[in-house]
Amino acid sequence: MPLPEILQSKGPSLTFLLSLAVVIMATKTRFVLDLNTRVKVIHASERDKLSVKQIMKMFNVGKTQVYEILKKKTEILMRWENCANGKIKR
Repeated sequence: MPLPEILQSKGPSLTFLLSLAVVIMATKTRFVLDLNTRVKVIHASERDKLSVKQIMKMFNVGKTQVYEILKKKTEILMRWENCANGKIKR
C-alpha cells in the first residue's frame, strides 16, 4: 500500500503533524458564565430535571463546567442572593 502523499514529501515530520493535530483537537474556547447564567444552570438541573448533556448543549459549555457549577451551587446561590449585579463573572 503506497504511503499518503503528505508522508512521501520532505515537508513536516509525522511527529510534528501528529502533535499539531493534538493541539488543534484540544483547543476549545471556554465560556465564562456570569452569575445569572450559573443560577439558570442550577435551575435547569433541579427544577427542569435536565441532564448534564442537555445543559451542556443549552448553555454551550463543557461537562466539567456544568459539574463544577452544580458542586458549588450553595455558594453560587448565596452570592446571587446577596449581589445586586448578576453580570459578574468571577
